[in-house]
Amino acid sequence: MYFSQKFLVRTPICIYLYSIITVKRVRGSGGLIIKKLELLSPSTFIPQIESRIAELEEVLKTKQFAVKKNPSGLVRIVRQQNYLQFYKRSSPSDAQGTYMPRSQEKLAHSLIQNDYDKKTIPAIQAEIKELKDFIKSYKEKSCDTVYQKLASTRREVVTPLTLDDQTYAAAWLKVEYRHKKFAEDAPQLFTDNNEQVRSKSEVIIANALKAAGVPYRYEFPLMLDRNPEVEVDTDFCHLHPDFSRARISSSQWRPRQSLFLQSF
Repeated sequence: MYFSQKFLVRTPICIYLYSIITVKRVRGSGGLIIKKLELLSPSTFIPQIESRIAELEEVLKTKQFAVKKNPSGLVRIVRQQNYLQFYKRSSPSDAQGTYMPRSQEKLAHSLIQNDYDKKTIPAIQAEIKELKDFIKSYKEKSCDTVYQKLASTRREVVTPLTLDDQTYAAAWLKVEYRHKKFAEDAPQLFTDNNEQVRSKSEVIIANALKAAGVPYRYEFPLMLDRNPEVEVDTDFCHLHPDFSRARISSSQWRPRQSLFLQSF
C-alpha cells in the first residue's frame, strides 16, 4: 500500500507529479545526469486491456438484456427539413414502410435503438475475443519471458531488460546526489532512517513513508533541461507506487515515476 487515507488527511502536504515521459532529461545537482535505471520500462497496457475487457463484458450483458426486453422492428428514416419522419417496415423487403405519426415517435426511437443494440452485440463479442487472444499471445511471446525462464543461478548474474520492483527501488535509492547543507544552529531533528531534516513535519512525513515501505530521498536537487536556469529542491522525493503494480490496480496504468512532496 502506498499512502493510507489517514496519512493524506492528517499531513499538510502539496503533491507534485513529475513524469520521466514528459521530460527529455533530468539533471541532478552539479550537472549530474540521472541515468535511466532500466533498459525497458514495465508494460502498463495489459491492465488497461483487461479493464477494457471487463467493461465490454458488462456492456454486453446490458445490451443482451435490453434487446430481449425492448420491442424490435425495422424503421425507415426520412429527413424533412428540420425534423425526421419514421416509417415502420413490416419486413426487410418492405422498402417504404408505413408512416408512424408523432404519437409513435418514442416507439420509433426505441426500435431504432434496439436495432443498433443488436448490431453491437456481435461486435462487442468479437472485440472481447480479439483482446483475450492478444493477452494470451503477448504473455507467451513477451521478451519478459526470456528472463523468467532462466535458471535461478543465471538470473543472479543477468541484468534483465526490466527490473523487478525491489531491484528498481534499490537502484533508485543508490543514486548519489549533493545534499543541502544545514546551518550550524539548525534544530537537531532526525528521522527513523537517522537522517537530519529541517522540521517536525518532515520527520512525520519521512517516518510515514518509511513505515509504508515507500523509498524516498530527502531534498533531492533537480534541474530540468526545459528550464536549465532554475533548480528545483524538494523536501521529499520518492518513487510512485507503480513499484507495486500488482498490488495497486489504479497505478498499473502508469509508468514508473517520481512523486514529489512539499511540506508547508
